[in-house]
Amino acid sequence: MNIYGSAIIFDTNGGKALNPISGQPGSKISLPTPSKPGYKFVGWYDNAEGTGEPMTVIPEGWDGTLYAIWVEIYTITVETENGTVEG
Repeated sequence: MNIYGSAIIFDTNGGKALNPISGQPGSKISLPTPSKPGYKFVGWYDNAEGTGEPMTVIPEGWDGTLYAIWVEIYTITVETENGTVEG
């Protein structure tokens, strides 16, 4: 990913906080992967609703906030009352 002297702020939407990053024009960076217990990280978006495509390239001159979008991980428990479950 290229970053062009811009500051990127990360809103992890309830995940572990991340520090902002910046770089020199044309320098390459890797976006961090946040963590949030019970959720799977979908990607970084330029809007809090997570509409559009995740941002994987930072346009030249862009600065702002990237928002983490998550999907909840569900655990399903099956009680069989001494029966068996086959999958």
